[in-house]
Amino acid sequence: MFNSFKRTRVVPVVLVLGLAAVLSACSESSGSTTGSSTPAAGAVSVDVGNGTITPKNANNIAVMIQAGPTYSDSAAKAEGAKAAAKDLGVNVDIFWSALDPGTEVSNYNTIMTSGKYGALAVQPVSPQLCKTIAADSVKAQMLVTVFGGPLCATGTETGDALKAPGTITYVDQNNLTEGATIMYNGAADLLGTGPEKVLLVFGNQGHTTVVAHEKAWDEFAATHPNWTVAGKIYTDWTTPGAYSATQNLLQANPDATVIFSTYIDITAGVVKAVAEQNMTKQVSVFETSGGTDLSVQLLKAGTLAGSVPSRSYDVGYAAVKSIVEASQGKTQPPVIFLPADKSAIITQANVGSYVP
Repeated sequence: MFNSFKRTRVVPVVLVLGLAAVLSACSESSGSTTGSSTPAAGAVSVDVGNGTITPKNANNIAVMIQAGPTYSDSAAKAEGAKAAAKDLGVNVDIFWSALDPGTEVSNYNTIMTSGKYGALAVQPVSPQLCKTIAADSVKAQMLVTVFGGPLCATGTETGDALKAPGTITYVDQNNLTEGATIMYNGAADLLGTGPEKVLLVFGNQGHTTVVAHEKAWDEFAATHPNWTVAGKIYTDWTTPGAYSATQNLLQANPDATVIFSTYIDITAGVVKAVAEQNMTKQVSVFETSGGTDLSVQLLKAGTLAGSVPSRSYDVGYAAVKSIVEASQGKTQPPVIFLPADKSAIITQANVGSYVP
């Protein structure tokens, strides 16, 4: 049931005391560079919707990751990208965007003006680069894959609508409306029709993942009237931030029975706050962007009720692989969906058969 796209390795959660102290605009390199910077005879032509690209120097790939190495999801994506580079004989440089639009633009400009890269894999912070990349990819003849969050979509779209103009594919992370719906429905399957008093502990307001979860919740609530939201908070996606915010939310809502989290690092803070207020038996916690080693530990400990896996390592791997394959003339689907079993939610009952 829980088949992975590729080998999966997830980096443990690291507690973060502040964004400024740990995230910076930097890059790191991995892999081995091979090939020429000019197109070979009989080079392929890649249709990206608004033009065609003849890949050159596509063995040098810049990878822009939304947050930073202290976030478990980001670290796992970077590991996956580096592993793909090693396996496929290309070079990748990792650029951390630090959840900051300004850093994202600075990194993008560095990449585009360096003359070093023939391809880009990007997990966007915001849609600010949507039109820019659509134009630049064709002008610069640069292959671009988007992963882990849509570049141009709002987060509420599904299927092929997630693919941005000027890009070769979108690698889905199961962290938008479909993943959220799996989490909500999985909770209802376990807990029944209610009544349930729900707390929503999400990432920052306006983020595509958060927008997607809010839309999915509205659709779920329309068919589950006895599940009512008692409180909602937006966080900075970190464990300390989620812990502090959840403490306050639980104190204001001592009769809460369910908490939904949008990310494992948030979940880590949530379950800690729930345990410290002696509410573990009362409150069932569910998450998306999970399926990590820590998720498994929490499920087995009984502090997490359900987890929708995102396979972050596999997503990073698939992003680099899609570029390499496109440069070799292999047509990529508009959207690459991972994991293969999109209906799965890991629970305390089936966690024993799941391998992170």
